[in-house]
Amino acid sequence: MSFVTKLTSMQMRRATPPEETTVVLTWKVRFVVAGVETNWNPFTHWITLQSVLPETGEKLTGYVPNTLASDWSQRFRCRTIEYRFLDESQRGWEATAQSSSKDAFCPHPTVYRTDQTQTRSVEMYRDVYPTSLMLNSTASQHTVQTGNRIDDKGKPVPRDLPQQALNVSFIWNTSIESSTGNGYPNVSALISEGWLDGRNSAEFLGFPIGTVRLVGCSIDPDRDEYVRVTYQFVYDPWGFMVQEAALAADGTPELETTGSVVNAKTVYWKQTILSLVDFSELFSTLENDWLLAGWVTYDETVCSYPEGATAYTKDATDALVGSVSGHREYPVVAAP
Repeated sequence: MSFVTKLTSMQMRRATPPEETTVVLTWKVRFVVAGVETNWNPFTHWITLQSVLPETGEKLTGYVPNTLASDWSQRFRCRTIEYRFLDESQRGWEATAQSSSKDAFCPHPTVYRTDQTQTRSVEMYRDVYPTSLMLNSTASQHTVQTGNRIDDKGKPVPRDLPQQALNVSFIWNTSIESSTGNGYPNVSALISEGWLDGRNSAEFLGFPIGTVRLVGCSIDPDRDEYVRVTYQFVYDPWGFMVQEAALAADGTPELETTGSVVNAKTVYWKQTILSLVDFSELFSTLENDWLLAGWVTYDETVCSYPEGATAYTKDATDALVGSVSGHREYPVVAAP
């Protein structure tokens, strides 16, 4: 006795992430005993079909005609399989298996970025920002040598310093074995290799050296073998430094009088995040392009797949937000 199957149709639906690319295969299935077609029921005999039809969760490898140079079926897993009775006289059934893959093909986006603004409270003794040399440095302290003195007898001025928070996420296929011997992301490496709580050693997503910090990483279930990895970055124009006044023996700021004005005598930039790492190494070249340029990357990418586009450029002001943008200009309201 044996099952006789015949592949009757194959459909493929391409989609841009986070939507899935799907493949639907349809077979006609008959159960034959001693050359005679016999009644059967997939509800009670489905387990015996595992050798001839894909099982849910199984890769498509071996179930499709080998018509391509590379075995793309490795990218797809069977999600559902349905049986439909065709004709009682023929004792035949139709089996439809839907498989999907979240692994993106070039040049679709594989990373997603969200941004938001926020502030942190700082204290200022001098109205000056750190220099690029300070931001590039791993020294824990720098003397503030410029800027107007704005403290009052050693009492600093509180300010809210604008920051930009960025979340970068992508899918991770846990069915692919990594260098660690398993398929799950090795989050501990972010700690042991100094990525977590480090600052960028090179320009990252357009932000200057030393101004972006990796503050966290989360791994969340996505679907089946996929998880979503999300890095949390924060951009800070001060490079996460703070201003501190040199203290006198009694623990109060050391003061200096200029004419009738009394200010803190010496002020330092204090840096507690000393590690500098290249965050661009966390992503591929194409992923970095996606994060920086968005869908312009798609239009400028020439790919071996049919959808590969020729070069496409836009005015640089299209990427700006605010009244300087040539793409979306916010109206200027005259003062009353």
